[in-house]
Amino acid sequence: LFAISVRDWLKYDIPELKVKSIADFPDDFSSSIKESQQFASFSKVINKYSVYHWEPLGHVDYDLPLRMTRHMSDLSWYYARQTGPDVGKEICLYQTAVLFSPRFDYTKSPYYIWDDFIYKIVKLWEIDPQKIIDAKLVGLYPLIPLMDNKQSASTPDLVHLSVDAIVTVNNERWQKKMLKIMSFMTENVKNLKIIWD
Repeated sequence: LFAISVRDWLKYDIPELKVKSIADFPDDFSSSIKESQQFASFSKVINKYSVYHWEPLGHVDYDLPLRMTRHMSDLSWYYARQTGPDVGKEICLYQTAVLFSPRFDYTKSPYYIWDDFIYKIVKLWEIDPQKIIDAKLVGLYPLIPLMDNKQSASTPDLVHLSVDAIVTVNNERWQKKMLKIMSFMTENVKNLKIIWD
């Protein structure tokens, strides 16, 4: 999901960031820093010296603040070794934790603060799905069944809304992938079995 939606997540999450380039982490990053293998798999290098890390949470994870802090430390250490200490200080890290359900919500504010380190938390159930569709944030379409900021729509109605949005995507391969992701997320988070005709 992250691989096909990173641009859309950036538009939603950091609208002020002007994206000029998106690249994968160098192969030696996760191999040289064992603890950062998961970090590298959910991260992209933006505009050469900015890093966007997207962490999905399908459970309550009390270790998240410590892990996010470690990511920052590992990242600075890696770039300092590769290009010198000055560049290591210039690295900008954007980190977002995406909570799939109120069952996994252990925060009481949009931001969870650990000492002086802040990362953003996105609660899918607080997002207005129509705004995602209006903004054409295609990569977020599979998550529409988990959204509904007014908590007024039924899950089946949100599934239909998601399907209607996905089929507008002008790429059949992406459509199939997104429908599979949507079905998986809905069944596992909302416990709703989807039967396709």
